[in-house]
Amino acid sequence: MTHLDPATIEELERLEREATAGPWEFQDDGEGDSWWNDEAGNKLTDSPLDLEYSDEQLLIALRNAAPQLIAAARRVAELEELATLGEAVVEHEQVMRGTCACKPCLLLRQQRKEAAARTAEAQGGER
Repeated sequence: MTHLDPATIEELERLEREATAGPWEFQDDGEGDSWWNDEAGNKLTDSPLDLEYSDEQLLIALRNAAPQLIAAARRVAELEELATLGEAVVEHEQVMRGTCACKPCLLLRQQRKEAAARTAEAQGGER
């Protein structure tokens, strides 16, 4: 799976801001004429693309979900960055063999102690 890099997310945000506000809807009179409307019912365009109905529905659904999808992509990118940072702190702590006094290492050691205490308590409760 390819992840969206920050530049791509920023470009998507820019495009979403500059596009006609959603939600959009698709109108079809059943006689071959179709068009896209914005939320207020304003006609955006006749259906200029020779697309299947399902493809037009997908485009509209993606447009309507764009803000949430972009926000989710940004959160995933931030979590991936934090995970990478966390891996670096763990590696640093292992190299320093518990002797480092930097804040991330102290926090990591504290979290490990708390996790060990919870595990010991849970195992003691099972007996």
